[in-house]
Amino acid sequence: MRLFVAIRLPEAVVDGLEQVRGRLGEFDSILRYPDVTGFHLTLAFLGELPEGGDEMVESGLRAACAGFGSFALSLGAGGSFPEGGEARVIWLRVEGEVRRVSQLQKIVVKELGDMGLRLDKRPFSPHVTIARVARKAGEEDRRRVAEVAAEIDGYHTGSFRVTDIAVMDSDLQPTGAVYTPIAEIPL
Repeated sequence: MRLFVAIRLPEAVVDGLEQVRGRLGEFDSILRYPDVTGFHLTLAFLGELPEGGDEMVESGLRAACAGFGSFALSLGAGGSFPEGGEARVIWLRVEGEVRRVSQLQKIVVKELGDMGLRLDKRPFSPHVTIARVARKAGEEDRRRVAEVAAEIDGYHTGSFRVTDIAVMDSDLQPTGAVYTPIAEIPL
């Protein structure tokens, strides 16, 4: 199983994200959009785990996150990665109780690290990916989509309470990854 830990977005926010993606319509030929049921905020990417790894992760996270408590988030200004370069990923910034989501991410990473799992060392940047730029896209298209991404926002998607996190399975398909929650862990 190819796993990650994430905050899933409520349906009302997902509906708003579909409208946000409409701003990128002129780039449909070079963008790949995640399935709307897969919008999430990644806390940790685990990669391939052996049989039973999902149960170990779930158990550890249940103990580590117990009593953390809920908090409020919203989506804000758009942008692209790499910042200031030719876009590969189009995203919306996460706003609201960002300090709490960062604390939660540190708890998740520590627990997973204590289990001996190797994790990405890049600094945590709370965002929701709304599109990926196809490899076939040229330099000029990547620069132009980065400019448009910087002008979009998710402010009208509304705020939401985070009450749990999910262990997600990522099944890579030719049309893009399909994300399936395999465990929900209350905060």
